[in-house]
Amino acid sequence: MRSLYSPLSEILIIADEKAIDAIRGCSPEAKHLPIYVHDGFDLDRMSKWVAPRNDFIVQDHHSYFVFTDADKHESASNHIKDIKGAIAQAFEKVANSQHRNLIIGEWSCSLDPASLEQDGDADQLRKEFCTQQMEMYDKSTSGWTFWCACINFPLFFSSWAHLHSIAYKRENCAEQPAGWCFTTAVGKELPKTFVQGMSRIFEARMLKRLLSIDNAPKLNQGSNRFRYISERRAENSTTSKGYLDGYNAAQKFAHFDGSTIGFVDQYMQDRGSSTQAGGAGAVGPRGESNYRDEFLKGLKAFN
Repeated sequence: MRSLYSPLSEILIIADEKAIDAIRGCSPEAKHLPIYVHDGFDLDRMSKWVAPRNDFIVQDHHSYFVFTDADKHESASNHIKDIKGAIAQAFEKVANSQHRNLIIGEWSCSLDPASLEQDGDADQLRKEFCTQQMEMYDKSTSGWTFWCACINFPLFFSSWAHLHSIAYKRENCAEQPAGWCFTTAVGKELPKTFVQGMSRIFEARMLKRLLSIDNAPKLNQGSNRFRYISERRAENSTTSKGYLDGYNAAQKFAHFDGSTIGFVDQYMQDRGSSTQAGGAGAVGPRGESNYRDEFLKGLKAFN
């Protein structure tokens, strides 16, 4: 992973500040709107701008290991070693400095042929490279998106729906380099289930639509799960405010097609900023750390 266009991040920050101020000023509700900002491929520099902010700003980083000369000259095994070590530490450091308001908006399993030629089994290396990335992003960020489901995008389009329709019909994944295209990567570089942390219902729909899987899993809407969870909750003697808030929040999100809270720290912070919400702010500064710990316990207990 290399910084491709460092000067771009400075331009983006100036533009983002103006755009964000304009958006936040539109209405009282807009002050709490999540706004995603791309970092211009410069993780650290944009993070220094995002970290001090208290409003809902999410840094969007696109992570690739294939475009620069340094990436191409590095072997696949060394890329994997970097992901397990220094790069994972860098993502964790950035995420922890900004309430974990960090997502990977694009990533792929692709490696340059020159990287693969330096080692042994290319397919196995690409699979491990992909798996290590996925585990790293799961651990250190609040979400990620694989690039991409569609290849050969048209240069001009009238709408996103039009773009998706044309791109999907012209996809032709078989002719693309290994690791780039979702429909050919699933079951090879990517696990068959692929999606982790997303709605189980959305996963089945996506797989069925893109891969034409006729036997997509029949998913229970959750009634039995919620009944079981309610029974567990009744048996649980923990009654601290943070625990119950975390548990109830997880349950509310789960009712929306099995959703989960992505930006946990931001959610707690927003609740705490409103006395009406009765969140962390209602327990006083000394209790905020304990509230957070109990909130996370409640969240984990539900899941």
